[in-house]
Amino acid sequence: MKIGRFVATRAWQKFAFDNPPEEWVYVRALDIPFHLSNVRNQFLLNTKVPIIPIGFDLFHSYNSIVVTSAPWLIEVESQLPRFGASPKQWQLSFAINRLKAKNCKVISFTCEGAKKNNYAFLEKNDLHAKSRVIYRPTPCTLLGPKEPKNPEVWQFLFVGNAFYRKGGYESLMALLSLPDDIQWKLTIVSNFEVDWAIFPSLHIKQKTKHILNDHRIQVRSNLSHNETLNLMRLADISLQPTHDDSWNNVIPESMGQGTPVIATLVRNTPEIINESNAVTIPLDNTNYKRRLGHPSLVRNVREGILSLVNDSSHRNFIACNGLKTIQQKFNLEKRNRLLESAITP
Repeated sequence: MKIGRFVATRAWQKFAFDNPPEEWVYVRALDIPFHLSNVRNQFLLNTKVPIIPIGFDLFHSYNSIVVTSAPWLIEVESQLPRFGASPKQWQLSFAINRLKAKNCKVISFTCEGAKKNNYAFLEKNDLHAKSRVIYRPTPCTLLGPKEPKNPEVWQFLFVGNAFYRKGGYESLMALLSLPDDIQWKLTIVSNFEVDWAIFPSLHIKQKTKHILNDHRIQVRSNLSHNETLNLMRLADISLQPTHDDSWNNVIPESMGQGTPVIATLVRNTPEIINESNAVTIPLDNTNYKRRLGHPSLVRNVREGILSLVNDSSHRNFIACNGLKTIQQKFNLEKRNRLLESAITP
């Protein structure tokens, strides 16, 4: 089958498109390129009108309503439809009519949390029968966990362009508070953008800039996905104490490389991690008040690090179960089977 896809901006999207179900071939479907302009209107950005609508057996979109007479499916990671906080009634009616049409084959949610958040919309518009939960596939290059080791210098990794929202500052504070006899290095993959939810003060920005001069810290940016996966494979521990995330791809990707993860239980991350496959940190924003460097969060990250550094059996247990989680729950072949069966039940 020839599947029309639209712009893919995320590495996990490209991974899914490059590894489709058997006999599926993804081809870029051209549409009006609002994403290349300064357009901010969410209705325009998340409505796809194929410029050449013929010659495709199916269109596959992420978060976008497709205007076509051909069969299509939508993969949803947040709001449905994704038209902003206060869409106009005619925009909602437009989306509902498109979703209820026979040629809309599947509404595929990327996690249970995303479906739950849209439950009322699905119920009101009689769309439950079309809805599925199909997890994003995660690269898994190992057949078993990495060989256990007792490194003289612990290699830590933090990945996330939204450095402050994803807990980069707390990761720094936790590492700097470790006992002097623990030798460590930290690689940061980030462009330090400030996007939403967390806004660092000038003082914290300046303090972060000063800390980054530490010889133990290396900052990388603009890496390819394969380069980032390789860093995950080389790391001893991956730090992801995020303040807010609808989903966090770094967590399963690190687990898929056999690397133990320290991460917060926030929003949908409990669908990925639990006490058996990661070091989990509860995050209650009513207590932390989204305050950067909150002592409780820093302390919990520090204690999580020490639990892995000082207990090799626990570290290996976490890494092994993390790898199993990816192999069983976020498996590429499993996703492809579910996608095929959703289109051709």
